[in-house]
Amino acid sequence: MSRFERIMRVAIFALAVSRLSRLLTDDYITAPLRKRMKESGNTHLAYLAKCPACSSFWAAIIALVLPRRLLLVLAASEATVLLRLLEPEDDDEEDAESAWRSD
Repeated sequence: MSRFERIMRVAIFALAVSRLSRLLTDDYITAPLRKRMKESGNTHLAYLAKCPACSSFWAAIIALVLPRRLLLVLAASEATVLLRLLEPEDDDEEDAESAWRSD
């Protein structure tokens, strides 16, 4: 395996772990799970639900056993999220997202 291939594997793995961590701690779709974790009375779970650095450790362990294709999907998703952060803000888009979430 070439040096470039090793670097790409590490980058893909890091992006996939970041996406898994963001999925747990930030995404709207997992809000009910975070709510249950916080309401469980277990302070460790509640902390894990809000701490990306903490959840990334567990996300990395999970990522070790995921199929390569799923890692690629997660990495592409995280790259898209990161690229979106570089775009200028669009007020209309925020209003549309707020309206969608209020339904």
